[in-house]
Amino acid sequence: MGIITSTEQFNSKIENNIILNLTHESNLKFRSDAKDALLKKSNFKLPVDFLKRWILSSNEGKSTAEEINSNFDNFENDLKWQLIQNKIVSINDLQLTEEEIVEFASMQTRIYFEQYG
Repeated sequence: MGIITSTEQFNSKIENNIILNLTHESNLKFRSDAKDALLKKSNFKLPVDFLKRWILSSNEGKSTAEEINSNFDNFENDLKWQLIQNKIVSINDLQLTEEEIVEFASMQTRIYFEQYG
């Protein structure tokens, strides 16, 4: 970080922080909008009754049928999104390297800590 000794350095630091924050926020907004659009456009149905029974039996004693019913819409959307992502990755033969994962994690961590000075 260093010590800021001029107005130009201060302005540059503020500008860089704004760029980082807005880039991060715009990426989050894009991901959210893309996810919503793809979920709306997808027309496949999941076996709802089976999934509810499966969740109940695999979480025996941890969740009730009422809890599963009240949270099922979120689960269903998350599962559909995961299936859509997997299909996109499969069709396009996308792969991540360990280096890319570490770089992304480092960037996310840096952004997180920069928010707190």
